[in-house]
Amino acid sequence: MNVIVANKYQSMLEGLQIDVIKSLNGEFEADEIVNQFQNFFYQRMILDITAIKNYQDIRNLQKLSISLDMSKVILLLDDSPESSSPSYLSKLISMGIYNFTRNLDGIMYLYNNPNSYRDVAQYQQLDNFTTTAAQAQGAAMRGAPMNSNVAMQMTRVIGVKNVTDSSGATTLIYMMKKHLEKNYSVGVVEVNKRDFMFFKEKDIYSADDSNAQSIINAH
Repeated sequence: MNVIVANKYQSMLEGLQIDVIKSLNGEFEADEIVNQFQNFFYQRMILDITAIKNYQDIRNLQKLSISLDMSKVILLLDDSPESSSPSYLSKLISMGIYNFTRNLDGIMYLYNNPNSYRDVAQYQQLDNFTTTAAQAQGAAMRGAPMNSNVAMQMTRVIGVKNVTDSSGATTLIYMMKKHLEKNYSVGVVEVNKRDFMFFKEKDIYSADDSNAQSIINAH
């Protein structure tokens, strides 16, 4: 069973062909929504963003993300400049809010095919990564799989320290590379070790203190 929290788009949400166990209409503080549903069992929550009082302040969405299971929440966005901005959408993603759309078709798509981080990763701004507003209002907003042109302006370095005598860190770094390169250009450098010599794969390097920085700078 599902719950609906609506305000501006109440009439639109009444057209959803889903079972509804509870429905709230109006404008509510984020804490009020948390108190209503934190211990309430539901399959999906359809949340009209205009039902959140002062939703333009991303901290109110953060209150929800801390207390509710956002994988069950489908956020219906409005057309305001705030919720349409790439920065706002990026912050939603950072909070674990991956399911957002602007129409009924998008709601039903996400109802049956919830997004994971991988589906929306291209739209997250990670310091030196940028997206465009047009992309942010594209296929992702309809709940569909997304394509984007993500521009990497500078190199981001992630350091991993091995605290055991085993090769656990080597395995972890390799898994991280395989995951990240689905969306980004990734190079891996191990320092003062030779575990990566056995990996027959490009963009994996073994270095020492004398040349590690030069390898990083080259990429």
